[in-house]
Amino acid sequence: MEEKKFEVQSVTGQVMNVYEDRIELTQTGKRGFLTQGLQGTKTYYFSDITTIQFKNCGWTNGFWEFTFPGGRDSRGGAWGGMNNDNRFSFGKSTIGAAKKLAKEMEIVNEYLQKQWRESKKSAPVSAHTVSTADEIAKYSELLKQGVITQEEFDAKKKQLLGL
Repeated sequence: MEEKKFEVQSVTGQVMNVYEDRIELTQTGKRGFLTQGLQGTKTYYFSDITTIQFKNCGWTNGFWEFTFPGGRDSRGGAWGGMNNDNRFSFGKSTIGAAKKLAKEMEIVNEYLQKQWRESKKSAPVSAHTVSTADEIAKYSELLKQGVITQEEFDAKKKQLLGL
C-alpha cells in the first residue's frame, strides 16, 4: 500500500491526502458543499499541475489553490477565490491554534512545492532518432564507397536486424 505523506483537514469539510505523486481532495461533510459538492474525491497529479498558490493561515484562513492547463476556476463575487473548487482552505478559530497550524502547513507546502518541481523535470530527449532502415542505408553507402567490406556490411546488417 502506498504511503500517505500528509493528511490535512480543511475548514470546508474536505480532507487533503498527499502522496508522493499526487494530491487527493475528498469532500467528507456538508460544510462547503456549495463550492466542493457533497462528496467525492478529486485527484491532482503533480505532473498535471500548472501552479500551486499557497497562503498560510493567521488571522484569516490559509489555502492552497491548484491550477491546470485548460482548468477553470470561479473567481470574483463576494467570496472571491472561495468559489474555486480547486482550492483547499485551512485554519483555526484562535490565533494561537492558527500559529501552530501555520508551522505545520509550511512543512506540507515545502513538500508539495518540492514534489511539483520534481515532476516538471524530464529525462533528456534524443534530438534525432535513427531507424534501423536509416542505419542499414548508411552502411550500404559506406560499402558503395569502399569504406567497409561486404563482410563488414553483412555483419552490421545482421546485428541491426537482430538476426
